[in-house]
Amino acid sequence: MLLSTAQACGAIGKGRATLARLIQKGEIEAIKGPARNSHLRIPLASIQAYLERNRMAVGGDQ
Repeated sequence: MLLSTAQACGAIGKGRATLARLIQKGEIEAIKGPARNSHLRIPLASIQAYLERNRMAVGGDQ
């Protein structure tokens, strides 16, 4: 399942600028369509993996 950038922002609780930085750093995957002006789509699995890594870093040894 692919999410829009707005949906991805809502899922991670961050703004568009932060999402863009996470994509640029490679922490979240983004897919751009073949057309020159295509919108980015974010795989749900990438969001879930990011949230899991983030939870592990915050939660420690729980």
